[in-house]
Amino acid sequence: MILSSADRYPDRVLVLSAIAGDVDSFNELVKRYRPAVVRTVRGLVGDPDQAQDAAQEAFLIAYRCLPQLSLPDAFGPWLKRIAVRCARRRARGEAARRSAAEPLDEAVLALCPSLADRPDETVAATVRGEALRSALGRVPEPLAETVELRFMEDMPLARIAEYQGITVDGVKWRLRRALGLLRELVAADATIADALG
Repeated sequence: MILSSADRYPDRVLVLSAIAGDVDSFNELVKRYRPAVVRTVRGLVGDPDQAQDAAQEAFLIAYRCLPQLSLPDAFGPWLKRIAVRCARRRARGEAARRSAAEPLDEAVLALCPSLADRPDETVAATVRGEALRSALGRVPEPLAETVELRFMEDMPLARIAEYQGITVDGVKWRLRRALGLLRELVAADATIADALG
């Protein structure tokens, strides 16, 4: 890797390094954004396996199109748009399109360990997790996404803000609002309250 301790570098530096050919920098971007992308596409396709496939497809498209990204600081929102398009295509039942760059896809998969299948993400959730997801499913989407990224994927506030295209204060507001709604839902639903202990 050209850059050591990539977690210290902003997305912009990693994007520019990846465009210059550093696959390890792109791998770091995958590590940073994979939980958010999987969560986004899972909400659109429903099926965890399809979500993993759509997320992987989104990262492969992003890698191929990275040189076309005019604002490297906007990597997160740009990636989210790609992921949403991939998920919608899958939700409509369209097969993933294979491009002429398929050998590149295979090379990227081989060189980016963060794109490998992660069975731990597709294992059925615990009863507690299911109850929380059930309650979270009743919270409006932008708020629910923010809660999942922060508390279930442990994503930093600044990265959530980048990914969602809002300010850090906007993320904090969404978290406060969502947690207030969750408290109300748990208080009103004895089944959820029992499952959460």
